[in-house]
Amino acid sequence: MKKIVAAILLSWLGLISTGANFGMVAAETDTERREEFVYGVNAYNGTLYHGVFHPPSVDTIYLLADKVNIISPRKTIIYYWAVTNEYKADFDSMNEDIPGSLEIRLNGQLVLTVEPTDYVIQYPEGITRGEAEVYLGGAAQRKYNEWEEALKIYRMAVSEYYADSRDWQTELSERVQSGEITSEDDVLVSQPVRPAEFLYSSTKVFRGVPLILPPGTYDIQLRNDDGKIVADSVKKLVVFRSDRVGVGYTVIPEDKWTTPEQTYSPGEILYVRTNSVLYLEPFFESEYNDQYFAHLEAPQAPLFVNSGWTWIKEENFKPSGTSWQRSGDAPDETFIGERRPGRYINDEGIGYDMQVVERNMLQESITFEDFMVRQTPGKALGYEILEAMEGLSQGMRERSPDFSAFRVMVRRSLQDLGINLQGDDGAILSGSSRTVDVVRESGSTDLFLALLFPIGLGIVMVGYRRYTLKRHREKLSMAQRENS
Repeated sequence: MKKIVAAILLSWLGLISTGANFGMVAAETDTERREEFVYGVNAYNGTLYHGVFHPPSVDTIYLLADKVNIISPRKTIIYYWAVTNEYKADFDSMNEDIPGSLEIRLNGQLVLTVEPTDYVIQYPEGITRGEAEVYLGGAAQRKYNEWEEALKIYRMAVSEYYADSRDWQTELSERVQSGEITSEDDVLVSQPVRPAEFLYSSTKVFRGVPLILPPGTYDIQLRNDDGKIVADSVKKLVVFRSDRVGVGYTVIPEDKWTTPEQTYSPGEILYVRTNSVLYLEPFFESEYNDQYFAHLEAPQAPLFVNSGWTWIKEENFKPSGTSWQRSGDAPDETFIGERRPGRYINDEGIGYDMQVVERNMLQESITFEDFMVRQTPGKALGYEILEAMEGLSQGMRERSPDFSAFRVMVRRSLQDLGINLQGDDGAILSGSSRTVDVVRESGSTDLFLALLFPIGLGIVMVGYRRYTLKRHREKLSMAQRENS
């Protein structure tokens, strides 16, 4: 009877523990959807604006210093997504603005109170191709309307192009059939030109709190219209800047156009083969605290045990040009996002060439050029890289260059080469230096000689051994004859 009771108790305890485990699994994979207060953040990452949200489980927001960042108090529906171990937001189902003023405190003292306003983020030269421009207040809607009008004009131009192309093709066919012309090479009708690619990009008009803050650790909270602090709105705000800046390069080998590589660290060595062509596309870069920057782009990422430093690619380099100026704006317009000071961007109109140096002697000065890539015609896979003007002269469609770079021809050299960017004023751009190690290829003759060396050494050693044994035997024979 005691054994039966013990077995029942053990079974009951097992069921309890199993139920507890089931409860843990259910909690870990909880996908319950619920309404929560969150901060939506359009954070500038050095190149463009990156949209993220901070659920109640995240207690710290990371932003770049001295840059425009937008914090938007929102109420939305969130749920836990076990696949990526993070919370997701369903802004399509709910995306309510929470009214109130954002308070920023430093060391417990209130330093700033900011009200939400309308804003729009635009990229006039295209995303990743130019600077982002942020417009606030009344200018936001006006600039968005300008973008819509520009897009409308572009679509109408594309529509007209296709209509003109159909008319051109019809007229061409009729003239060929009538015998007026014998081939397309003889056609006198001008072929329509496709409109240039529409790069101008814009967000919709949103509402949020714009912030430009110096480095520091702050506390933020949202105070509603009734003067109360909104629940889950109290968070830490870490504002940081780069540790140092430099110049990086996107390295495009001529025979590997589709697989470019990047070099970040100043003074880094590039290993290349002889008689090869490289296209070096420079860009500005900054070095940031690895943990700070990772949480700027992914707020729910786990904390690092040991945080290091990481180089981040920023805006593309403009080796020459005129000083950038903002056109006249309406009196009610608030503009934020002017380009960085001269030591970062070429605002002074200084032209730069790439210097190739060997043994401290200038070997070549290379200018910055635009290039276009053309697919090789026929069944064979391949491409060729042409200067932009050469490509247009050979009948390539008029469009923006595929890339702009310095074209470096690497010839056979027994010494490492040095490259850097030198301005019209004679000054070398800090952080632009790299070392090019020209790897000498070993020919079949060198390999053959390398194989013959141990064989020859073995033959010599065997011959010497036989010679010494022969001399030794001769001496023994002479000694035996003398003794006898």
